[in-house]
Amino acid sequence: MPAKRKKQSNINLLPKDTLRDTTVGQILSWGLTSFRAIVIVVELVVISGFLFRFYLDVQNADLDDKVAQKSALISSYAELEKNFKQTQTKLGIYSNITTEQNTFVPVLEAVVRRLPLDAQLTFVSRNEDTLELIVQSENEQSIEQLVANLQTEPLLANVTLSQVESQAESSLIEFTLRAQIVGANPSSS
Repeated sequence: MPAKRKKQSNINLLPKDTLRDTTVGQILSWGLTSFRAIVIVVELVVISGFLFRFYLDVQNADLDDKVAQKSALISSYAELEKNFKQTQTKLGIYSNITTEQNTFVPVLEAVVRRLPLDAQLTFVSRNEDTLELIVQSENEQSIEQLVANLQTEPLLANVTLSQVESQAESSLIEFTLRAQIVGANPSSS
């Protein structure tokens, strides 16, 4: 039979902590334990914030690289944009000129319609809303007929005969007419 085991007894040579037996001791013990947990949580928050800073630094560096790339791309298009704006300006000027000319075409067509058969239109000039014509004809009746025809034209006003000259080398009479264009003021369009 096996030998009987002896019961072991534990001997504690350290004195028992009597602090936990009192109310103040229990409060102090609870405070130390709780504050220890709070300190650990705060340290974890600080460490996680410190590590998160590295993540944010990497993101910041990536964003800086992207901004630098896009800035280089934008600056590479600067010459194209400059040319585009110059072309837009030229097209605007061209549009204004063609619009002004289109308002002048009906006036010129009306003058040609009213021109007598034996008269030739040799020069046309337009200065804002003033029209100047130099016409050659073989007789004075054509001059009178043209002036009368142009005075009835609704696109023209104040038709005046300003100069009459006889050509020495030919039998033609050259005369200059001036008229004001009505309703086709290019400076207002």
